[in-house]
Amino acid sequence: MAYRLDRYTIDRHEMVGARLRVDGHLSRTGVQIYDQGDGTVRREQRDAAEVFCAPSLASMRAMPVTVGHPDLQMVTADNWRTLARGHVGDDVRRADDGIHTQASIWILDAETQRRVTSGDLVELSVGYFAELEEQGGRNDAGEEYDARQTQIRGNHLALLQVDQARGGRGCRLRLDSMGDAHYITDPAMGQEENKRMKIKIKADGYDHEIEADSDSIVTALEKDRARSQAIIDEMRSGLEKIQAQLDAETNRAKDLETKLAAETDPAVKNDAIEKAIKLRSDARRVAGDKVDLTGTPEQVRRAALLSRGLDLADKSDTYVEARFDAELERAASRSDALGAARLAAVGDPDQKIQTNVELNLAEILADRLVKEGA
Repeated sequence: MAYRLDRYTIDRHEMVGARLRVDGHLSRTGVQIYDQGDGTVRREQRDAAEVFCAPSLASMRAMPVTVGHPDLQMVTADNWRTLARGHVGDDVRRADDGIHTQASIWILDAETQRRVTSGDLVELSVGYFAELEEQGGRNDAGEEYDARQTQIRGNHLALLQVDQARGGRGCRLRLDSMGDAHYITDPAMGQEENKRMKIKIKADGYDHEIEADSDSIVTALEKDRARSQAIIDEMRSGLEKIQAQLDAETNRAKDLETKLAAETDPAVKNDAIEKAIKLRSDARRVAGDKVDLTGTPEQVRRAALLSRGLDLADKSDTYVEARFDAELERAASRSDALGAARLAAVGDPDQKIQTNVELNLAEILADRLVKEGA
């Protein structure tokens, strides 16, 4: 909840019996500019819906009237008796111009009445609280702003001298579009004691006790925000690392689950066994009984082809598999041709083959048929 002071000139005043009535503006819509005390300004938007809403107007009715803004304190039920010189009327309303909040102010203290009528006190400055929405933008009038005020609630109305806000007294909080910063000082205290004077404020949802020097509020809030942001960034970074580790472990678990399911599935195991038996049988058909049948399927195929004297240097597994299939087809063709040659050599099925010579001639003929077929 931020604390703000808005300042306007007294429109007119008149005596009503023993009371002095003052008319004036308390607040307005649009962008207000606040001096941040470090040479920079802050632009805050006040929407009509916030300025003229019922709770905001009600909070300013019967507000105590003070001479100057109370040093380091708000007006409360405990101190109003010593601070109040009058009160705001119940006629807090939206002015005819549609921009300002207007009200009558009743001054009951005789000395304060004299200072107003003599022209010593000529300005009105309302002190209020507001929530800040830290998001910039541009209003309907084309004015840019850094934040929006909401939940506007009045605390007191101060009577000020001409340009008193520029003179350096009051609290180190910010004024309205006049762009003046107030400083708390007490002539009864020494310079060193004033430097150590502290003020409690509530900002970003937390209570802060800070020294009332030139830029303590801004500095304290910036440090708190920086510390909070550093903690948030560190936690976010740690969370991202944990999430990355969790994702990696989840993927690893899924891979292991898939492998385990494949290894324990009877159908998969039987299929693998059948494929291994068939590959070994095919390797013998390509290269004979002396081929090495140990190792992976790729190693078995290479061993079968190498035993036939083929050059497989720098050949890929894809090439080896294709060449193995081709050699397997050639072996099958040779087997079929050998059977046909033997049948031709025998001639009459009823005639017996008397010597191995006839069988050898049949194999030679089969090899020739295979080569001619190739």
